[in-house]
Amino acid sequence: DPFEEGYHSSNDQESTDPAGSEAGLEASLPYLDLALALDAFNTSLLLERASTRLRMGLRDDAKKDFETLLELLPADDSAESIRELYNTL
Repeated sequence: DPFEEGYHSSNDQESTDPAGSEAGLEASLPYLDLALALDAFNTSLLLERASTRLRMGLRDDAKKDFETLLELLPADDSAESIRELYNTL
C-alpha cells in the first residue's frame, strides 16, 4: 500500500531527527547567536537559545538568557512560567 509505505509516525521521526540530539543542539547555537546578534531584542530567539543551552547543560549561559528575556517581557502573568523556570536555576 503506497499510503503505508509513505507513512512515518512522529516517533519514527523523533528517533532519527538530529535536532533533538546533543550534536543537533550544539550545531544550532551558532545560528541562534548570529540571529540574536542581528536582532538582540527577539524574545522568541532568546527563549529558544535559553532552552537549547539549558538542555545542553549550559545552566549559567541559559540563566543569562532567561534574565535578558525577563527584562524584555512585560512584568505581567504572561512571563510567569519563564520566571518560575528562571528561579529554579
